[in-house]
Parts: sequence; C-alpha cells; structure tokens
Amino acid sequence: MRCTTRAAAADADRAVAPVIGVGLLVAIVVTLAAVTLFMVGGLTEQTDPAPQTAIDLQTGDDGPSHELVHQGGDNLGGQEGRIVVQGVADPDVLDDTNLSADSSVTVYPVEEEIDLVWYAEASDESHVLDTFEADPVPTTPDENCEWVESETNGGSDDLTIDGITVACDVETSGSITVKGGGTVIGDVDGGDVDFDSGSNIYGTVNASKGVDVSNTNVTASIDADGDVDIDAGSMVGGDATGTNVDISKATVEGTIDADGGVTASKATVGGGLVGAGDVDLDGSTVRGHAYAGGNFDCSGSTVDGDDCAAYSPRDHDDY
Repeated sequence: MRCTTRAAAADADRAVAPVIGVGLLVAIVVTLAAVTLFMVGGLTEQTDPAPQTAIDLQTGDDGPSHELVHQGGDNLGGQEGRIVVQGVADPDVLDDTNLSADSSVTVYPVEEEIDLVWYAEASDESHVLDTFEADPVPTTPDENCEWVESETNGGSDDLTIDGITVACDVETSGSITVKGGGTVIGDVDGGDVDFDSGSNIYGTVNASKGVDVSNTNVTASIDADGDVDIDAGSMVGGDATGTNVDISKATVEGTIDADGGVTASKATVGGGLVGAGDVDLDGSTVRGHAYAGGNFDCSGSTVDGDDCAAYSPRDHDDY
C-alpha cells in the first residue's frame, strides 16, 4: 500500500511538470508579443523620414552669390519638417520656397562650410542632408535677420544701415538707406532706396519707388518702379530698370531699360540701352544697341562699337 502511494505521488509530479512548461511557454510568447507590439508602435509614431534629394552648390554670376541647385529626388520645402541652410546670410531661405528638380535658390555664404540640415516637425530629430565648401563674402556680419525684423518693426518701418554689415535679405515697405560703408549680404527690397558712401550690396535691389546709388557697388540688378540715379564711383553688376534712368561716371554691366528717358554721362553700359522716351548720351560707352522711343542725342560716345556720327538708334518698338 505504501508503494502504491509513492507511485501515485510520482505520477502526479510528472503530470504537473508539463503544465508548468506550457505555462512558461505561454508567458514567453505573450511577453514577446508585447515587446514586438511596442516596437512596431514606436516605429509607427516616428517622424517622417528626412527627404532624399541631390543638391549641388554652384558659384553664381554676381560675385559672392551661390546657387543651391536641385538635381533630383524629393522636393525641399514641400515635405513635413524644416530645412535650414547653415553658413549663409539667410539660413531660412527655403522657408517659403518649394525647391524641385532643376530649380535653384540664391544664397550668400558667410562661412566656408555650408550645411543643409533637415529638422523634424514634431521632435528633436535632425539630419544633415549635405555639406558644401564655399568662398564666403569678404566681410564679417554684424547683424542678421532678427535685427532687420526688429529694426523695421516686422517689415514696415524705415531702415538705416550705417557702417555695419547685415547678413540677411533686407525687406520693408519703408525706405532703406545704406551709408558709411555699410554692407548688405542679401537682396534689398524697399520703398525709396538710397546707397551712399562706399556701400556694398551683395544681391538684387527692388524698390516700389526710386533708387539712388552713389559710390556704391551693387553686385546684381536694380529694378525700381520710380527713377534710378547711378552716380560717380558706382558699379551695378546686372541690369538697371526704372521709370527714368540717369547714370553719370558709373558702370552698369547689364542693360539699362527705362519706361521713360535715359541719360548717360561719362558712363559705361555693358549691355544695351533702352528708353521709351528720349535717350541722351555724352562721353559714354554703350557696348550693345540703343533703342529710343523719343529723341536720340549722342556726343563723344560709342554705341555698339560705332561713334555717334556713324550710329543710328534702333526703334524702341523693335526691342
């Protein structure tokens, strides 16, 4: 009888062992399933991946400007997240731009290394999309876009840049004055715009009124709704467009185009000269043709390689 009891107990122990084993297996499976679910859930909550794109940094036509050229892949500016161009005058240049294949945006390097950085929208995640080497502008910035925003009261007040270097696109509905050797690394867009006293503008100039340039270097074009006056010692690296354009003892490397008249005295124009009104040349060199809608007066000048006596202006309607 004693032996029977011991045998029964042994059988019971052997029966419990499989149950415990099955329980452990179930616990392991449940744990693994929970871990897997957590990992999958965590992955699905991650931010969208950084854009995959091919970008090149190319030297621009107007001195220190460079072009970020999109050569293929995802658009920049159209996806979630934010793109910052570190090492240029305006790091937020892509905020309002959707850069797609074969398009480009102008930047002005202030550092020798330019980093294109993507920041996720809802986390601290970031990725360096690309890094470039560049020749920075030959000056050290004193102020940036935050200063411009503050000084113009959000882009509505007048702004004076006196003897300092501002690394930003300067835009306001008020007037803009740069003097005392002041420098703008970026574009200028304002009402009345006045440059004086050895100033340097590394960018394009747009004005809803007039532009007055004296002893100033503008690396790109000038486009004004009002009159444009370009005086002694000035150089404009692009075109000059306005209602009336007056250039004296200065150089415009591009074309002068006026809705009214054009006056050039002891000046050099690298392109053509176009005036819907009268055109008056005195001691000047125009390397392209002259188009006049009104009278054409020429003395001591050359146009398209011919002196005044041998040159006949083109009709403005043919431009």
